[in-house]
Amino acid sequence: MFRFILFTALTASLLFADTFTHSETGKVYNGFATQPDEDDKTWIVPEEGKRFEADLSEYKIEHNQKGRKNEIAVLEITYPIVSAMKTEAFEEAIAAESNKGPSAIIVEIDTPGGRVDLAKRLCSSIIKTSNCKTAAYIAGGQHGGAYSAGAAISMSCDKIYMAPGTVIGAATAIVRSRMGGASDMKNAFGEAVGEKFDSAWRNYMASIAEQSGRPAALAKAMAEQDTTVLEVSRDGKKLFIEPGRKIEGDEVKSVVVQKGSLLTLTAKKALKCNMADAICESRDYVVSELSDSKPEVAVSEKIKEAEEKLTASPGTAKLVAKNLKSKFPWLKNVRVQTSINRLTIDADYRKPAVLLRHKSAKYYISEDMTVLDYIPIDSLSVPEVSGVVLASAPSPGEPLFHEQIKASVKLTQLFRAMDKSRSRKFLKQVESIDVENYGITDSSIPQIVIKTKEELDIFWGAAPGDAEAYFEMPEKKKLAVLYTIFESHPNLKGRYENIDLRFEQ
Repeated sequence: MFRFILFTALTASLLFADTFTHSETGKVYNGFATQPDEDDKTWIVPEEGKRFEADLSEYKIEHNQKGRKNEIAVLEITYPIVSAMKTEAFEEAIAAESNKGPSAIIVEIDTPGGRVDLAKRLCSSIIKTSNCKTAAYIAGGQHGGAYSAGAAISMSCDKIYMAPGTVIGAATAIVRSRMGGASDMKNAFGEAVGEKFDSAWRNYMASIAEQSGRPAALAKAMAEQDTTVLEVSRDGKKLFIEPGRKIEGDEVKSVVVQKGSLLTLTAKKALKCNMADAICESRDYVVSELSDSKPEVAVSEKIKEAEEKLTASPGTAKLVAKNLKSKFPWLKNVRVQTSINRLTIDADYRKPAVLLRHKSAKYYISEDMTVLDYIPIDSLSVPEVSGVVLASAPSPGEPLFHEQIKASVKLTQLFRAMDKSRSRKFLKQVESIDVENYGITDSSIPQIVIKTKEELDIFWGAAPGDAEAYFEMPEKKKLAVLYTIFESHPNLKGRYENIDLRFEQ
């Protein structure tokens, strides 16, 4: 990631230019370059004549406004960054606007932040806009600044302007659950995995800051609480560094942020720390900073249009979700989001509990008693349920109301719950669950028999929940006895002829 961003930074300064001189022929064009199109072709659009395909490495490029339109485009990010549809609309809008040859593009920001994956897409689309100058304007409003992902997006621009009273920072990575709650990465994924996510995000923030000439240490402090940053004077230059990078001769001017706090900068503090270029009271002031020729200002409607298109066809997502669920019974809780050119599908999958045979066909039965197509998966620990006779073949995608099969499914759920915290899984040793005698009242005949891959019979007895009715040991005690034996003796077949869990021994 760092190499990519650094490469972009080095090439960006070349592509802002508007006078192109061919290295061999000396021919000069005033105009602007486009972003690479879908065929990876870059075009020069000259003041006069038609555009032409060009290899920019063959040109000496000088930055000026010759050949550019006296226009400034404005794109707004004034919402939480949680919608893939809005992200896609922004990506398309910034590419389209830059290819029109404006003097600059203003990205107006007022956001509490949002999803890291979408933030990176927004940052990437701005960084790729190396054919046009970009400026972030943290305008304030409902959210009061550029928080979290908004800080990264701001630093992706060539310039950062802030309205009085706004802030930038507090960019810790978060993840949202399907219920809408937010959690930091370590709480969501555990200490080790969470640290990997956090490390990647703070290094991403630091790299973006570095490529735009801003203090990487401050960007890093926005993304994690374990960073202290000092303002030092070194050879007459103001630097912002972590204590470990302090060298002899550095004069400490202040402690910008102490370990234990996420860095958030006010507009005045950001200007002092080189995280902002100017404080501007309005968009008009930003325009005057970018151009002194009174350009025409146009606010892009691309994101708004995308939302309207989505609203205009509210049944599309529901129809797609319905079709997916009917054709792919393995999927459940299907959520579909439509955008201009894309469908975003989020779904859970049903977990197979038991394998069922009917004549020569095989089926899985899920934990919610849905029939699933059989797919051979070597790593799947799914015992076969035996002793079941069906009048007709089950239908994938349909629920199967069958008490014997339901009893076997409940039993696998008990084993799966017990196995969760154990390195050696009992369920992996189960070959089949025989329910042929389910419901029989003769206490000499076990209702459910578990057969292991070692060909050992384990007499479980009544179905889960029915043990008391048949005067058998409670399920908890059966499980305790079974797992004590299983964990104490790896080779059960050589030690036991069978194991009877029904009654106290």
